[in-house]
Amino acid sequence: MRDVTTTTSVDITSAPRAIEVPDLDELAEISRGFEHRTASAVVAWAYDRFGDDLVLAASFQDCVLVDIVYKTVPDVEVAFLDTQYHFAETLWYVEQVKARYGLNLNVIRP
Repeated sequence: MRDVTTTTSVDITSAPRAIEVPDLDELAEISRGFEHRTASAVVAWAYDRFGDDLVLAASFQDCVLVDIVYKTVPDVEVAFLDTQYHFAETLWYVEQVKARYGLNLNVIRP
């Protein structure tokens, strides 16, 4: 039950393209703007800002965020760190969630 999906190798030889990091004042303004917004509005903003560089790191402890992100940006990459020490039930659950949502799942192993 160990193989939950195929593993994608990651090329770490080339540097990632630069992402503009906002300054603290801009971050504070962005944060204030999100205080009364829905979670899906925040996800939509993140996708508008970062595009295909947006990745959801999920432990699959619960899937509330997976559900919100999937309903907002269905093809976003979902990264799961398979430590090789997960219970069989956890790996089964990952497979169930992947199948339910048709996730763009990237399983990362040490």
